[in-house]
Amino acid sequence: MVEHDQSDVLAAVASAGMADVEWYRRGPLPHEGAAEHLYVLARKPVG
Repeated sequence: MVEHDQSDVLAAVASAGMADVEWYRRGPLPHEGAAEHLYVLARKPVG
């Protein structure tokens, strides 16, 4: 399992020049152990 800090992930997305960044966190499902999940949605700017 690889765990990353949320701020590091969002900084990497920003430094990649992505736009309209949204992120969501969710707690673990019963079969997943104790890890939370971070979902990041972003788009590459046009131009």
